[in-house]
Amino acid sequence: MTARPQILITDRRSRDRREYEPTIPPSMYSCESEQWVLGALMIEPSAPIDGIITADDFYSDANRRIFRHIQKLIIAGTHPDPVTLCDSLTRSNEIEQAGGFDYVADLTNIPSAANVVAHARIVRERAMMRELLAYGERVVALAGGSLPVAEALKATQEGWNAVKASYTSQLKSSSSKIVGSN
Repeated sequence: MTARPQILITDRRSRDRREYEPTIPPSMYSCESEQWVLGALMIEPSAPIDGIITADDFYSDANRRIFRHIQKLIIAGTHPDPVTLCDSLTRSNEIEQAGGFDYVADLTNIPSAANVVAHARIVRERAMMRELLAYGERVVALAGGSLPVAEALKATQEGWNAVKASYTSQLKSSSSKIVGSN
């Protein structure tokens, strides 16, 4: 009997691409929605997306970096236009990893910021689907591992509870944003 290869399992917040990450089908991310959210925040920094998404919900590393810098600028009271955003990224030596000035500037090429909440929800829902996929991969690894059944079941249940808690908190946050905007 041949030994199964050992797989290093990480949670969705770990972004070290050298670690195992399941193959992500295109249906589990939306570059367009990620870009729309970023562009909308540059047009309308007060867009009501707090609590709907975090930087970790972005699939694209470049978009995650940009989102973090937009947040940083907003907190500092600076409007995150392409110039201020690129300046922030440059000062952090992240401009190239964020796609460069042209990419950042192109993000504002959206008709309006009106649908930003819908696009933020798409980004979050796709992140949740990736989290479910990663959870499934962890279950497969546990089932094929050397843990006793009771420990594997306990680890599986703990992982499922974490996925449910993340989804539930996202639903509560989204609901409170909708209720609060009426």
